[in-house]
Amino acid sequence: MFKFKKILYLIVLLISVSSCTQYKKIVYLQHKENEVNQDTLQESDFFIKKNIDYRIQKNDILYVKVLNPDRNNFALFNQESSSVNRLQNEVSLYLEGYKVDEHGEIAMPVIGKVKVSGMTIQEIQDKIQKLVDGYLNNSTVIVKLISFKITLIGEISRPGVYNIYKNKITVLQAIGKAGDMTDYGDRKNILVVRSDDTGTKTYKIDLTNIEILSSEAYYLMPGDIVYVQPIKAKTFRTNIPTYSLFLSILTTFVLLLNYIKY
Repeated sequence: MFKFKKILYLIVLLISVSSCTQYKKIVYLQHKENEVNQDTLQESDFFIKKNIDYRIQKNDILYVKVLNPDRNNFALFNQESSSVNRLQNEVSLYLEGYKVDEHGEIAMPVIGKVKVSGMTIQEIQDKIQKLVDGYLNNSTVIVKLISFKITLIGEISRPGVYNIYKNKITVLQAIGKAGDMTDYGDRKNILVVRSDDTGTKTYKIDLTNIEILSSEAYYLMPGDIVYVQPIKAKTFRTNIPTYSLFLSILTTFVLLLNYIKY
């Protein structure tokens, strides 16, 4: 009976230890142990940014506005109302945006069709600015990508599809936007799925390694899917209540046997 109790206590101890998460598995952007201690991070640490500017593809939606002091010119070159009080939402932006057609072009008032596929937002803005300058003086062209969406799934506090209203976002910012990972998120095993006209590519990144700052997957692209995989212990931790109930029953049974014996 004494040996049985020792085994029972050992099982309880193993369950308690296995349910704990090591500190190094939950801290972001760590240095490798054989390089620099995390506590001695220097201000001079520098990582080359591998930020690849997104190039417009078919079916993307662009927001293009031509600003001009003359209200008549504004109405002529834009397909939207000039009212500053008009409500802007995702639907209105979609309706007023310019969808890139199968030929990689957008059709603008007065100017006509403009080839934009394969170009960055800045390149498109410069191109349209030159075209507009051929018609108007003192004009300013603004171009934005309004179909920039990313998807976060898996062990995320608020999984879903997120609209990004700026030119770029990092994977850390995206995860923060979704409320960070759950306690079961594997920070060493993040999968980024990226698709374009040529196919689909996947990146496996480790957010506990500071070298992620120089990864080409650190900056997300429109349409990227970020999948936070669960830690291997999730199944075990999920079943801890069942194990605890079983051990409680087993302990009660042992105590009853011990009581009956005496």
